[in-house]
Amino acid sequence: MKIDMHAHTSRYSLCSRLSPEDLIKTTREAGLEAVVITEHDKYWPEKELARFREKFDDKVKIFTGQEVSTAAGHVLVFGCANSFKYNIKVEDLADEVRQRGGVSFLSHPYRYADISYFRENRDEAERCYKYFDGIEVLNGNQSCEQNKFALAEYRRMNITGIAGSDAHSAEMAGRFMTEFKCDIENEKELVEALKEGLCRPCENKFVKKGEN
Repeated sequence: MKIDMHAHTSRYSLCSRLSPEDLIKTTREAGLEAVVITEHDKYWPEKELARFREKFDDKVKIFTGQEVSTAAGHVLVFGCANSFKYNIKVEDLADEVRQRGGVSFLSHPYRYADISYFRENRDEAERCYKYFDGIEVLNGNQSCEQNKFALAEYRRMNITGIAGSDAHSAEMAGRFMTEFKCDIENEKELVEALKEGLCRPCENKFVKKGEN
């Protein structure tokens, strides 16, 4: 099953120009079967999400998570509807998420990083990753070099990896995806599949590449 694990809409992410309706449309056009809406520090209200699913779930399955702002950067959280303290410490976030039965993945790990430093200090990456259930390997807002390095580190450390477009506009939606070895029907099954590592990060060859 092919899922875009990281997308923002203008409904709850002020930085996004992508309406929820256009996200579903472009996700479907990209050949994907599902999308996870991951607003900044916001989990879609259950009733609102249910109404949205009634309109579009026959076209694309719609799941929700959130991208949490921590003291060390952004972290994708799945399986936790609660809000978190802004700029929370990553270790505190990871502990809280696990206690609630969810999972956390470090977003775009090399987007703001000095790759040359991490090439010379491989143990630093392992130290950073230890708090999380995995990392977002491929991201639409990382450069090609950053994505390639993240892919190499994911393979070297044999950790669970996901991919997402990090879409803020229709042009970005569906560029990267996570391929699961099983069908996913709801957030609970999504979390279980992530915990078991039944997925791999992929570039969506179906989508025309823009500047990265």
